[in-house]
Amino acid sequence: MRFPRRRRTLTALATTTAVLALPSAAGAFGTIDGFMGQHAEHEKITRVLACGAADGVTPCFQPLSIDQLAGKKGILGGVGIPDNPAEILDHPEAHCDDGDYLPGDPYKPEDAGRARGAIAACVEHFNRRIEEALTAAAALVDANGAVVAKEANMAFDCDFALTAVGLFAGNAKCRVFNGLGRALHTAEDFWSHSNWADQADPGRPVVFAAPPAAGDDLADDAETAPAVRAFNIANPAGLQRTEVVPFLRYPVPSGLVPSLEEELAGTAPISGCDDSPQNILDWANKVRKVFGASAIKLCPDRVGHSHLNKDKGLIDWRTGQTSSPEEGSPRALVADNFQRAVTGARGQARAVWADFQTALKARYGVDRGERIVAALTSDTPWTTCAQSGSGKFALSAPNGGDSRAIRSVDATVDNRTGETLTCDAAVLSSGEWASLPPNTVASGAQGRFRVESQVVGGGGGGPEGSAVLAIGQSGYGVKVNWDNPIVGSNRMSCQIVRDGAPIGGSPYRCAVQGGSGNSSRPTYLVTR
Repeated sequence: MRFPRRRRTLTALATTTAVLALPSAAGAFGTIDGFMGQHAEHEKITRVLACGAADGVTPCFQPLSIDQLAGKKGILGGVGIPDNPAEILDHPEAHCDDGDYLPGDPYKPEDAGRARGAIAACVEHFNRRIEEALTAAAALVDANGAVVAKEANMAFDCDFALTAVGLFAGNAKCRVFNGLGRALHTAEDFWSHSNWADQADPGRPVVFAAPPAAGDDLADDAETAPAVRAFNIANPAGLQRTEVVPFLRYPVPSGLVPSLEEELAGTAPISGCDDSPQNILDWANKVRKVFGASAIKLCPDRVGHSHLNKDKGLIDWRTGQTSSPEEGSPRALVADNFQRAVTGARGQARAVWADFQTALKARYGVDRGERIVAALTSDTPWTTCAQSGSGKFALSAPNGGDSRAIRSVDATVDNRTGETLTCDAAVLSSGEWASLPPNTVASGAQGRFRVESQVVGGGGGGPEGSAVLAIGQSGYGVKVNWDNPIVGSNRMSCQIVRDGAPIGGSPYRCAVQGGSGNSSRPTYLVTR
């Protein structure tokens, strides 16, 4: 039937509006907390890589870095970006979807090739995203082994949506997290979307020995279904496996992607056809019916995502313990299927991170590879100083000064102790770092750093803060202080400390030379 132009337009509009309203075409472990039953499940799973996780990793990701990889309130993170509404359509490989085949009705043998192709596409996507991350990692550490601070800085949230379409390259760390996060998303989703780890509902048939009864998923075909083996697509068998998925490792081991023979034999894992938009399309179908259009049914006579998914529930990110699997995911309510999916996904994330570290060292050499790993996991990899205070990061951290700053402190630490000075802590109460205290200052050498009043964005006072440098292995340290206020006199001082507290009678002394003026240049002389 040909609709009048107005009818065709309204029908298309109704369908398009419904699709655009979807939070995720793949359903997937949830990405957004508190939206359509999601509890940021991907974030909670990926935070197994965070410092503080009970079943975590070494090295672990510090807070600002894991926020960008795993996501936090208000941002998706690298692992969540495949669920971005701009990317949810026509990307089953990003979620390991559409790998469904059973060796009997309602499937045909030719469907086995399609299912194997879907799993192979998922594996290829995973591999490609890891490759992208490995390539981007090169910019984090220069040829001399030094961390490139501007490429590792986490002062701002990564814009993964723009990075994905090439409009915003981001710094190197963001680009690594874009590729690595997407690979982790795929690997985690496989545990939720497939029958790898779960079990079927023991109260329902897995195989029909005769045509299905009215009300079952195959009821529409009941009159024509043969009285031979036919699968219950709503309750396919589970493999109940606990080991990490071997073909979602890097590099993908040869011969481990399920073969066509395994598909035909029914021994390969399956993943659901993506029918997650069906609930919204059912609303659109009511509109289509008004205009005489036939209903749209996703994944007819196929194991659907809705039959296999174990997507939503509460997860304690520190321990991985789960509770309250969602009623809308019937497979998650069977036995401990939701817990098995989460436990397996966390284990897969640990394995992928271990593989990624090995690959970095193989590609860039052990020493440079380890420095790249440190640049990825540390919030401030360019310094040994533990940074704190309101001026934690410079806006262009930390690579030089800005002549527009109305107050600045260009400090020199003159080391005459006979020991190496090592930066332990740097606290900035006001202003911003232009360059940080050096990691080390050799005996007989001088180390320099610069702090300045905030230029971009306005506000704030003059530079004020302190730094503590350990004196060799003596247990003593020197604390240097500076304050160059917008109004009032400069205050520069230094003292010998032990366990963070000033101490008298030590074998070391410290004195300040200079330090007046709007552009202050104090020298902290540390002697034995």
